[in-house]
Amino acid sequence: MRNPKITNDNKYSNLRQHTLLASTLYVLITLPISDASHAPWAGLLALLLALSDGGWRRVMSSHRTVIYLTAGLIVFSLLTSELPDKTLTGSYNYLRGMLLLPPALLLADRADSRQHAQWLLGLSMIAVTILIWLTIYLYDEARFSNALYDYCNNILDENPHNLINSVAITLLCLIAVTIHAHQKAMRFTALAASIFILWLLVYLRSEGTWLALGITLFALLMLYIRR
Repeated sequence: MRNPKITNDNKYSNLRQHTLLASTLYVLITLPISDASHAPWAGLLALLLALSDGGWRRVMSSHRTVIYLTAGLIVFSLLTSELPDKTLTGSYNYLRGMLLLPPALLLADRADSRQHAQWLLGLSMIAVTILIWLTIYLYDEARFSNALYDYCNNILDENPHNLINSVAITLLCLIAVTIHAHQKAMRFTALAASIFILWLLVYLRSEGTWLALGITLFALLMLYIRR
């Protein structure tokens, strides 16, 4: 006969794991459009869950030097910048991204590739569905880019390039699922969605996003080669 306490503990642990996974990946995809997506709240939830499970010790043990150097660079930039307001905003955005380290490293330690792929594909497909709807709603071959930019500025109250950055992150997530998912159906779905996202990025022609995407893919390739 199963021990009810053990069963309940396992259910609670699984719930925490799925919540941590979902909130972390949600922030990963939507952080560039954090105002519209309310990503900081999901990020706070992921951070609290990670810290309660010892995530900060994991970060400090493996990234102590990076954290100290980053803090020093931010302080130096704030003290010497001729545009302190913009520097402060940039520092805040950088630190906001760094707060993903504890939950991300904790999830890496507890790697369950099947769970990761399922959540990554699920959240990515939600993003793809929204983007397909936006494309259908706004599409006009002559001025689709302008219509999307206007929608971001007037409806989402977001910088259009932030949305494009989120689209690029979605593409990276779909590529990861295409490469690492165990099920053929998941890989096929991710690949098909990647083609649409790639078309959208080509159509929107954001040079900065393409540059960042290229640098990221190159860095990932180098990590893969080193392994």
